Amino acid sequence: MYVSRSRPCSVLRAETGEALGAHIRRMRTERAKELLADGSLAVGAVARRLGYPSGSAFSHAFRQACGATPTAWRGAHAR
Repeated sequence: MYVSRSRPCSVLRAETGEALGAHIRRMRTERAKELLADGSLAVGAVARRLGYPSGSAFSHAFRQACGATPTAWRGAHAR
């Protein structure tokens, strides 16, 4: 592509107002909410599906983003 590594990041920030890392975290959190609300997957399976190295890493990231553990969030938002 012959583009510097920072160029796509700059374009994304200009278009969305988000840094690349923040955008990825937001998208993962949105997908996690969808999977948790469905209720057919265990929390550990959701973590693996989203590429987290462990359930605890997923729980920590989810709590940082949503203010609740995945299990608590699921209980409040299950379909």
